[in-house]
Amino acid sequence: MFIRYFTLICLSYFFILWSTWANSIWELEKTLDNYSIDYQERIFFGDTLEISISELDASLREDYPDYSLEYVWEIFSNEPQTWTTLTTTFETVGEKAIELNIFTNINELDEDGNDTINKKLLYSYDESVFVYEKSIPVLTSNTIDEDTLNDYIDAWEDLWVYIYQIWTVSEQDLIWEDIINTYKEYTLSFPENSDYLAIWWEKEFLFSALSQIRSTGMDDESLNIVLISSYNTSILKKYIANAVAWKNFIKDGFIIDESLKFQTLKNPQNFVSLRKEVETNNYSYTPITENISISPIFFISRFINDLSNSWVSTTHIYIILLLPLFLTIVGVSKHLIGISTLWSIIPVFITLLYIQIGVAFTLMLIAFLIVCNMWISKFISKYTLLYTPKVTFVTIINLLVFMLFYQGLDYFNLISLNINNILYIVLFFIVSEKLITIITSKEFGEYKKSLIGTLIVSLLCYLLFNFNMLLVFLTAYPETLIALVPINFLLGRFTWLRITEYIRFREVTKSIEE
Repeated sequence: MFIRYFTLICLSYFFILWSTWANSIWELEKTLDNYSIDYQERIFFGDTLEISISELDASLREDYPDYSLEYVWEIFSNEPQTWTTLTTTFETVGEKAIELNIFTNINELDEDGNDTINKKLLYSYDESVFVYEKSIPVLTSNTIDEDTLNDYIDAWEDLWVYIYQIWTVSEQDLIWEDIINTYKEYTLSFPENSDYLAIWWEKEFLFSALSQIRSTGMDDESLNIVLISSYNTSILKKYIANAVAWKNFIKDGFIIDESLKFQTLKNPQNFVSLRKEVETNNYSYTPITENISISPIFFISRFINDLSNSWVSTTHIYIILLLPLFLTIVGVSKHLIGISTLWSIIPVFITLLYIQIGVAFTLMLIAFLIVCNMWISKFISKYTLLYTPKVTFVTIINLLVFMLFYQGLDYFNLISLNINNILYIVLFFIVSEKLITIITSKEFGEYKKSLIGTLIVSLLCYLLFNFNMLLVFLTAYPETLIALVPINFLLGRFTWLRITEYIRFREVTKSIEE
């Protein structure tokens, strides 16, 4: 009986001891599973890689003092290291595998019932380090397709070249001083840095980025720049010249087509070698020389350069250049095609509202205002009001309706609006005032015809604003706008039937011809 109780007590003791040990091991493993190693994923070959888990070791020794821990670092083609800190240097480029294993010693019974000390693996973590030999600083647009950008980065990593993204921003968020400071940090931090900056974007950024580089902080320095774009490089040269004339920040540079972004950057660390490679392989490129200037004959180009030097956004420069074209389209639509519009300037103002607050919101707002103004017109028709107070009364109501409509869309997250310029509120006032005048003074049939024609012409103008090659061409060669002067003069002399009149009286013209 005594032996039976004694055996039961021993088994209970060992069970309790095993449960406590198992629970502690489980908690220790859970702690390690939730741990992530912070390390430098990219290093230049020849640099020392150091990964420390000293804080983890101190925490584990405090929480689990009964366990002795062993750290084993397995390194690609190197001898393993056993310490809390890994220190190694890679003399070759490529993807290097690193594995951390954490062991502890535990007491177990062997087959013969004897106590033995065995090593138990508690944690295993493996990762790789990209060891590069060259790097390229690249400034990219947030409009560039993410897959395209990733393919670009992966392709260079296959050649052990690290693409260092200086920034990824939109034209509106572009702050060049921050970009320059980041570029300076890059040149100080990377051993094998390129002596040029690659800028990969479309037309707006190439214009905005270069026009925003100021002499502040760059009086004694200049940049080698490689511009990457899908647009015609010879046109872009003139386009960019109108932004950067009389600014000597470009030490040397050229524009390349986007399709050549891999071929032309195969020697990234030296701009002189890069230029030789481009010339030797007869790649299509357009040089950008320093000390760019504009002849006084091209007064519109000089005006654009003054605007860019005054921090006027690229979008607003485009609008200024397109205004004469917008007005010409209104004239052609009315006098050549026969589309009736609300005055000549209202379609242009509606186009500007499209550009600023979006087509959907503008059309929804106009429709809402029409219904509102028709109701107001019926209400005030019962009373005799002087014209100016009447228009003021209705215009104020229109502004309140605009505020209510804006808040309603914003509250329900139906449309994302961008109203950051008071000028567009003024445009809204003008458009609403004209709508009020027509609604309160003309028959609905005539008003409806003019309004539909206005919306059609304004949408056509908006399509021109989104025609990228036209914007680039006008910004590069703005003097071509002078041709609109004789065109409008000849349009004013036009006395033939309009196209819509030919369609309307086609039966009559057929009978006359017969």
